[in-house]
Amino acid sequence: MKPEQFEDTLRQFLRREPFVPFVIERLDGTSIAFDSPQLVIGGGGASFITPDFELVEIECEDVRAIRAATESTTTS
Repeated sequence: MKPEQFEDTLRQFLRREPFVPFVIERLDGTSIAFDSPQLVIGGGGASFITPDFELVEIECEDVRAIRAATESTTTS
């Protein structure tokens, strides 16, 4: 995904009111589900801290899609 598309799409999800959970699908087939807007974006990437205080960084080049989450969504 191109940096501008990545950041614009994430901003749309982060600004929704009420917040709507979403999923980032990576090219390697894994997904990351977000149930809160606790995500920092910029420079074509995004970062967040897991509940275990682990830093996770996502690069736009590694992203296949960003979509609204469904009840059956799992984090990989």
